[in-house]
Amino acid sequence: MLAAHPLRLAYLLDHRNFVAALTVKAARLGDLGYAVQAGETLHLYRLQRGDGDGPRTYLVNPITGACTCPFHRRQVDTEPMTLDGSIVPCKHVLGLGRLVESTLIALRAERDSRYFLLCAWWIATRLELRSRHSPLLGLWPTPDERISSCHSPSKMCESAR
Repeated sequence: MLAAHPLRLAYLLDHRNFVAALTVKAARLGDLGYAVQAGETLHLYRLQRGDGDGPRTYLVNPITGACTCPFHRRQVDTEPMTLDGSIVPCKHVLGLGRLVESTLIALRAERDSRYFLLCAWWIATRLELRSRHSPLLGLWPTPDERISSCHSPSKMCESAR
């Protein structure tokens, strides 16, 4: 018999505390040094983190719940966390909403042109998740009114005059 991965054992032995710790980490992605950009295709986001081990980049698709991080890949490729084989969302999927919202606020304040692409991706993603009645929307903050000009980009341009 193969030994279970320590994360799987932790999940199976104390599901509630495991999920609570994962949720705390997800809420702190920005504090942990993660940055987010719109990916190459709609609903795909590039999360990057530079640390002592070198830069790390993960692609996250909140529509499918997929991430290229080792935690997610391990579940898909070799060892599901749950007994029924369902996938436990990683901190990148869970924390994407808060990270995107805070990034949009910062980009808008800096009048950075990357704001518009990320904002367009984010609006499309939220609409798609809403149409699918995704539980992720309940985990993410409501869009901040400081980025509501996403819906009217000319407001940002006017305020720069």
